[in-house]
Amino acid sequence: MRTAPDNRFELHDRLCGLHEVIRTAWRDGESFRDEDVENLLLVLTACIDEAAELYRQLSAKRWNERAAADPLAEAVIAEACRPGGNLLLFPIAGRPLPGDALQLFPTHDRGDDCA
Repeated sequence: MRTAPDNRFELHDRLCGLHEVIRTAWRDGESFRDEDVENLLLVLTACIDEAAELYRQLSAKRWNERAAADPLAEAVIAEACRPGGNLLLFPIAGRPLPGDALQLFPTHDRGDDCA
């Protein structure tokens, strides 16, 4: 997994540079060549990837901070993980899809003895 650069403002600086290039070209009435557009797209893609990584890191940090601040959640997790603990986790059950008919009684082939 790629980590964010040490320079916290690298993404900001790169976006400002792109903004300046596009603004200058627009102001001067210049058109971009295909190669210029391709390079801009490469830089934008790198910015998107870096922003996504920063988002993931921030989200994980916030999640961990909230979990650390909730002692009850910590106790429940510890009890659930303790061998022979008194806490039983329910298995995840599948849910019916919309449009599936609810079957209250399973259908069985009763044969000839049940008329």
